[in-house]
Amino acid sequence: MHEFSICRSIVDGVLAELAKAERGGARPLRVRVVAGEFRQLVPDYLCRAYGILTSGTPAEGSTLEIKAAPIIGECRDCGWRGNLAVGEFWCRSCESVKIDLVGGMELHLESIELEIDDDDT
Repeated sequence: MHEFSICRSIVDGVLAELAKAERGGARPLRVRVVAGEFRQLVPDYLCRAYGILTSGTPAEGSTLEIKAAPIIGECRDCGWRGNLAVGEFWCRSCESVKIDLVGGMELHLESIELEIDDDDT
């Protein structure tokens, strides 16, 4: 289950961002991650790993939201650019197999929705 090791990096990133937060009373409610479809992550596994890895941390109780990014290819022969399915790497216009992947491999932390404890003011 490679989702667990990937999620470790996500949680590390969330905790690092929380450590940088200017207000000590901030806690995350929702964490949004963009994950390219080519990575073939199983969202349920990733969310389960997130719950386990955030247990006992300042991020405990927050939820992980995964935003899928489509696999996008670009043809080197005719310039076509569009969505691809896993395992179907040919141009939909000229049927060339000279396709460059230009989307679908990304994996990054997009946002952290915080709850701010105003009692610290």
